[in-house]
Amino acid sequence: MTLLSELVPRALPASNISTAAVFRAVVAYHPTMLIDEADSFLNEREELRGILNSGHSRRQAHVVRCDGDNNEPRTFSTWCPKVVALIGKLPDTLADRSINISMRRQGRGERAERIRLDRLDLKDLRRKAARWAEDHGNNLRSADADVPDSLGDRAADNWRFLLAIADTANGDWPEKARRAADVLSGGQRDDGDAETMLLEDLKKIFEERGASRLGSADIVQTLVAMAERPWPEWRQGHHLTQRGLARLLAPFGVKPRLRRIAGEAKAKRAYDRQDLEDPWTRYLDPGEDIPPEPPVSSVTHVTTQAGPTFQPDSQVLPSEECNTLQRAGNPLPDYEVTDVTVGDAPSGGESEFSPETDEDGWTEA
Repeated sequence: MTLLSELVPRALPASNISTAAVFRAVVAYHPTMLIDEADSFLNEREELRGILNSGHSRRQAHVVRCDGDNNEPRTFSTWCPKVVALIGKLPDTLADRSINISMRRQGRGERAERIRLDRLDLKDLRRKAARWAEDHGNNLRSADADVPDSLGDRAADNWRFLLAIADTANGDWPEKARRAADVLSGGQRDDGDAETMLLEDLKKIFEERGASRLGSADIVQTLVAMAERPWPEWRQGHHLTQRGLARLLAPFGVKPRLRRIAGEAKAKRAYDRQDLEDPWTRYLDPGEDIPPEPPVSSVTHVTTQAGPTFQPDSQVLPSEECNTLQRAGNPLPDYEVTDVTVGDAPSGGESEFSPETDEDGWTEA
């Protein structure tokens, strides 16, 4: 944060900040906001998190407040670069709008150059960065850099302009920047981490049990036993409850219902697998579940039979005539396939069925 404060334009450091101060400071100073010690105040202030979230997209980066003696509605911008430093993790909605850089304590044998704050002088580097931005700013506004496939939609938005800067700098920067994007944000979820993690765990539970329906209490008991997951200490040291489970699944349109479960005497609150199939498909990585392509086969013999107008010497309609008939909306002749023999494709040589495709995309045998 100290280094950034010496390099960014109009740095505004703050170790605590109120909700109103954020948008009023943005309008007054157009700063680069450097918020430190965020773990001491950010998690308990939902309105402040909403204001910071709004600054991710220029079009949506506004709040409306009544202002002045007459309480006239006024629009305030929240659009500016922001850096947030804290111990622990950012709230999910802020994290997926950010490029997250995790830091760790220096280990034994590791040495880093110490920063002497009283001797820190980065004016020359700041001047060079400002000049570079002035020279290339117009081109960067219209740049549309390619992003790694490993990035989700929002992560791609976070990185696109940084990758454009790297592409403009040229040299080994494009490759370095994409490697950094993949390491720091590759596979980053676009939705709340907890909700998506819950979907993953539920899919695993249903698959391991081979069940089409599971009771809510049974699911919670299984989740709470997962020591490596957050469910045992979900809220302020208390484990996930059935109500908490229902709240996490509600955004996906999945609700518990009174159902009779095999082996149970009474109906209980339960979840059906079929209700979870849709969110599993939409929000989870398919991974290796994609079925393999079928083996290649070739048709080695076809016998055709047609109506009285059929001529034996014209078993295959020429591609030009096919085009004409199809484009005119006319049906093709009614050929009936009476015998088809299918075999494995030969390993070499020509097959009896060797299609060729013309320039219009029609296939002629």
